[in-house]
Amino acid sequence: MPAHTKIDHAEGVIRDLIYRGEAGDQLPRESDIATLAGVSRVTVREGLTRLWLEGVIVRRWGVGTFIADTAKGVPEESAFRSIYSAIHGITSLPREIMRAGHEVAIIGFQIDREEAPEWVRAAMRNDDPMWRVRRCLTIDGRPGVVMFDYLRDGGDDGMIQPTALADVDVDLMSFLRRYGLRIVKHESALSAVTGDDAVTGLLELPTQTSLLRARQQAISDSGATVGCGEFFYNDEVFQTVLVRTIND
Repeated sequence: MPAHTKIDHAEGVIRDLIYRGEAGDQLPRESDIATLAGVSRVTVREGLTRLWLEGVIVRRWGVGTFIADTAKGVPEESAFRSIYSAIHGITSLPREIMRAGHEVAIIGFQIDREEAPEWVRAAMRNDDPMWRVRRCLTIDGRPGVVMFDYLRDGGDDGMIQPTALADVDVDLMSFLRRYGLRIVKHESALSAVTGDDAVTGLLELPTQTSLLRARQQAISDSGATVGCGEFFYNDEVFQTVLVRTIND
């Protein structure tokens, strides 16, 4: 059986276990699933990775794998999502840009404490007021990305103070780790939107300009969304490219 077919088979076996279980149930060990599916543990691990990227399961490092609440974060109007996985993992966007030889700075920094948009409240399961942090990244002096981050106002070690995010060297992942929040996955949904006056003004673009928007969820190893972001890109300065390869 070809490798991709074996992974599909293992994924199907795991999905069957999920359908027969409930949210929060722990799945069997990789070795037990491998025996059940008649494949190797490596193949099972590939199948689990697919389902983890999809958000169907939750991996708690050192504890095990659990069935996720599959309704969380899945748009009701969409029956299918195509998953693209970044092979380099979660990194700091400013650092990526700087590593490519560009100069990066932050302008338009602003903090508000307010009611978050409905999609953020649903993803984070929190109706309390949150921090909204606005930043605009300039690339070689030109505004490229407007970022809105939504954060709870408390963590394991006390109140979150988002003023540190004004520093271009402080990324969200390491910032949240200060408060006991370990981010293991980012999920982004991309769409084309018309930028409002505040966003297009920061990007130095005409009003009503069409922009690429990414709505992002930062997910901890407990499966909980602990932060959300809404990013708007000026495609004359910053371009997003999605790449898929074929494995023969």
